[in-house]
Amino acid sequence: MNRFELVASRTRSRPGAPRSTRSSYLTSTVRDAQSRLRTVDVAIASNGRSLRARAGAGAGSDELEAIHARLLAGLERAERLVADRSSGANLLMQSFVLLLREASRPS
Repeated sequence: MNRFELVASRTRSRPGAPRSTRSSYLTSTVRDAQSRLRTVDVAIASNGRSLRARAGAGAGSDELEAIHARLLAGLERAERLVADRSSGANLLMQSFVLLLREASRPS
């Protein structure tokens, strides 16, 4: 079962779900991106709270630098996720290429 069929099979059983496989795939792609952003957002908030708490508690500079590095890494990851958001046309093209690739595979 390819990804299109898998997404379509999951969405057909839900009321109000998208009808076409293409729209199902696009919907799942958007949800995946939103989920990744939420995960990064939670990590950034956690590292920010940790940095403030440890700085307030008088932690050493090595520990603070490590927390700061994690915070910066999370911000960089969030920036990449936001910048890498695909346009609707790009997602449609990716879907079309995947469809062609799946169609050309022997059964």
